[in-house]
Amino acid sequence: MSLAPHTRLGPYEIEALLGSGGMGHVYRARDTRLGRAVAIKVLPEAVSKDPERRERFDREARAIASLSHPHICALFDVGTHGDLRYLVMEYLEGETLADRLARGALPLGEALRFGAQIAGAVASAHARGIVHRDLKPANVSLTPNGVKVLDFGLAKFLEPAAPPSSPEDSPTVLSTGRHVILGTAAYMSPEQARGGPLDRRSDVWSFGVVLFEMLSGRRLFTGESVTDVLSAVLREPVAWAALPPNTPQPVQDLLARMLERDAERRLDDLGAAAGALEAGLLSDTSARAAAAAHPAEERKSVVVLPFTNLSSDPDNEYFSDGLTEEVIADLSRVGALRVISRTTAMRLKGTDKDLREVARELDVRYALEGSVRKAGNNLRITAQLIDTDTDAPLWSDKYGGTLDDVFLIQEQVSRAIVDSLRVKLTEDEHRQLAGPPRNPYAYDTFLRARRDIWSFRREGLDRAHEELEHALRVVGDDVLLYRGLGLVNWQYVNAGISSDRRYIEQAEVYARKLLELDPGGSYGPALLGYTAIQRGDVTQWVRQLARAVEADPNDPDHLVWLAMGWTICGFPQRAKPLYDKLLTIDPFFDLVHFGLGFVEYVEGRYDRAIEPYEKALALAPEHPGWPMLLAQVLASAGAVERAVATIDQGLAPDRHPLARLGHVFKHALRGDAAAADELTTTEMTDIVWLDLQYAQIMAQAQSLLDRTDEGLRWLERAVERGFTHYPFLSERDPLLANLRADPRFSELMDRLRPRWERFEADVGAARS
Repeated sequence: MSLAPHTRLGPYEIEALLGSGGMGHVYRARDTRLGRAVAIKVLPEAVSKDPERRERFDREARAIASLSHPHICALFDVGTHGDLRYLVMEYLEGETLADRLARGALPLGEALRFGAQIAGAVASAHARGIVHRDLKPANVSLTPNGVKVLDFGLAKFLEPAAPPSSPEDSPTVLSTGRHVILGTAAYMSPEQARGGPLDRRSDVWSFGVVLFEMLSGRRLFTGESVTDVLSAVLREPVAWAALPPNTPQPVQDLLARMLERDAERRLDDLGAAAGALEAGLLSDTSARAAAAAHPAEERKSVVVLPFTNLSSDPDNEYFSDGLTEEVIADLSRVGALRVISRTTAMRLKGTDKDLREVARELDVRYALEGSVRKAGNNLRITAQLIDTDTDAPLWSDKYGGTLDDVFLIQEQVSRAIVDSLRVKLTEDEHRQLAGPPRNPYAYDTFLRARRDIWSFRREGLDRAHEELEHALRVVGDDVLLYRGLGLVNWQYVNAGISSDRRYIEQAEVYARKLLELDPGGSYGPALLGYTAIQRGDVTQWVRQLARAVEADPNDPDHLVWLAMGWTICGFPQRAKPLYDKLLTIDPFFDLVHFGLGFVEYVEGRYDRAIEPYEKALALAPEHPGWPMLLAQVLASAGAVERAVATIDQGLAPDRHPLARLGHVFKHALRGDAAAADELTTTEMTDIVWLDLQYAQIMAQAQSLLDRTDEGLRWLERAVERGFTHYPFLSERDPLLANLRADPRFSELMDRLRPRWERFEADVGAARS
């Protein structure tokens, strides 16, 4: 029996019936206390009249009400009115995904965007132990701000106490009395169709079916009866040919993993699915157009080898390196090309490897070789593109001119490569290759400064700072100079050289200038993300780096810092697709291998973290942090003597403030408090105090020395600065074992848990 308009359920006044189904009637109502529209779901009598099920429902409903995510319909209240039991939910304007799919398939970009939002929402519920069990287009509402997933967990809470004896008894099958509506049976997982136990992998299957329908416009499993539909779910092969031709291969691969009938082989993490749909080219508008224009099988792979410096002055090396990186950046904007990124390319400088060996190692077919002769303002540049399968040049040319001509030469080289590979550019790619006008003096200064910025040395940073500021006084506002100055100021703190917060404040000033001069560019958001790390604002870290990746989906720095942000905040599943992409475009980037190891480390797989950490150290042996972080993993895996040896062999205590921290950690592993204290200088602790990861290492050192007060002080600081991976800190980190018995540790973890639980929602709320 439906409720008449103006009926009161407590403070809620019924306005109109919105719909009915096996899970009850849904009404639009008005909350008379707050003056807002709400949706009220009145539950079936079987739930309302059974005391045991009412009690269980109330308990579970409170858990659902605790979910906070921008793409989950909020549950506001649970109430009773006489024999009626009802839920009060967010009222949503707009149609359901089922209504929209009745008109056909969604455009590729829209399907991927909605898919990422649905997967992220359900993954957020999974993190709280809540399984949806009835994921289908009718339970997804389309709003101006994206999707909202409805009815979380209700299928579980409304099921009978005994397992359903037939599909008709399942709450996922709707009945009108005369006919069975097959809309929901089509989205059941195989294990659900068999009446077996369910976990989050069942939702993964259902999401795969929904995503398939969004892309293809057709329901994956159909039949004339419930039995026919369930039989199709259990046995019928997936009709892959129904997917549109422009469906990117990574999306097809993702669908194949989600639609594994064997739950043991199925993808078990919708957070990874959300990340995969957002990662790389698929979340960017221009890249989606490129993906549609260039089918995956036609994508050509290129490595730009470092241009050889033929100048008599070896100091001109920075210019040939810069030209290499700029050509890489140009080509990376072409969706039909897979281009090896700059860090990996620059590691091939001076290599004696055969070109075919290089191509085989990087899994590329084409290689660009070139040379640069710079004498004062004059340039002479040669370049040739080689097919490594045949060792034959596809194209070669020589260019002469002055420094003023360098941008035109870069564009000519990039376009010649595109033409040689018979790649058709989109309009947007044409514009990006042309690029904005740039000042040659600013460009030359930036290239020289960039070498010093990444030196991790004060003298290099001081020199870069001085040269960039001088160029800014000469040239005036310039994107490259502000980018360089922002990085220099950030690097003083990031590299552990200074604890002066004014550097971060100044870097943020330059970031805002970048946003003003280049509002659609990636470097302003990226710099805001970097500075947010040093301010302890990890939400902004991830949010701004995600913006940077959207603007430039192939920049390895943006990708790796975004991945590390997701990992340290407790969502490594969002990082994995980013690292998968990085391995294809920048496999020799030390930060990529550190990041891969860091994912294993925070997941508690310490033995598996060792190899990627060792690779990061081998790729960048001068990095002051890698020996210490490798020692941290070794110690966590129980290899204490190897950890001690790694620090002794790789770090001189006076080399860098972070090297001192490494030796403090080493002495803590040995239980030598006096030796650790001797190295714990004010300069070192001031620097460590600013960094979330180094503060965590100091907390571990104090825990190993059984100094609970100091250990908790440093751990609280790590959490304050953004190390919010609750599962790792609360349970997994073996080096914090001595702190866990203290009640203050439990109190800190109790404060951390809600911050971790709402992190994904906090990031998404500002981006939806």
